[in-house]
Amino acid sequence: MRLAGKVAIVTGGGSGIGRGIVLAMAREGADVAIPDIQALNAEKVAEEVKALGRKAFALKTDVTSSADVKAMVDRTREGLGKIDILVNNAGMASPPGLPFTNNTEEDWDRSFAVNTKSVFLTSKAVVPYFIERKAGRIINIASIAGPLSAPTMPPYSVAKQGVITFHAHRGQGAGAAQDHRERRLPRRALDRLLAEAGRPHRHHQPRLRGDDAAPGVREARRRHRPDEVRADAR
Repeated sequence: MRLAGKVAIVTGGGSGIGRGIVLAMAREGADVAIPDIQALNAEKVAEEVKALGRKAFALKTDVTSSADVKAMVDRTREGLGKIDILVNNAGMASPPGLPFTNNTEEDWDRSFAVNTKSVFLTSKAVVPYFIERKAGRIINIASIAGPLSAPTMPPYSVAKQGVITFHAHRGQGAGAAQDHRERRLPRRALDRLLAEAGRPHRHHQPRLRGDDAAPGVREARRRHRPDEVRADAR
């Protein structure tokens, strides 16, 4: 098992892609903390992880709150002993905005807070610990909606591009964290991941051809399953 002895945090791990990531990591031997605003969903997934023979706990967490994020990180270190991996998966779509004037100020504020600010808060909370340990990995879930500027959801599109930009600055200021790594999953795969129940793809974006994809990103001939995030994250 490739993650034997590792401890992971998967934000928004109570459903959809997050649940798929949690279960894939547990099957590979990781213990998992599942912070989610939907606590009941997270608790159900935690029980699934325990059924696989791994440790897990759910914690109701608002990832847009620095206090909640700090408490979650502290609880993970106390309950599971350490942190090896952070997966910034929590996110939300924004209401349709075609044209963008249909969106409200609240749409923009909420989308930015959940999709972008949360990545900053969780990363800020764990990076000093990773630097101290000289080890750690952060996986940020971005979206093809960012670089393609999805016309149907401007707040979501801009927020996910923000995740990509934040990722580009991952090494600045980390200094001594030689083994601290941060990866953004292939954009081509990310937006094609579906929730376990086969939730329909809602972005309605133009389909990328193989020769239009980012370097090193293969063209998908079908939609990816949530559990395939593990393979794309390696």
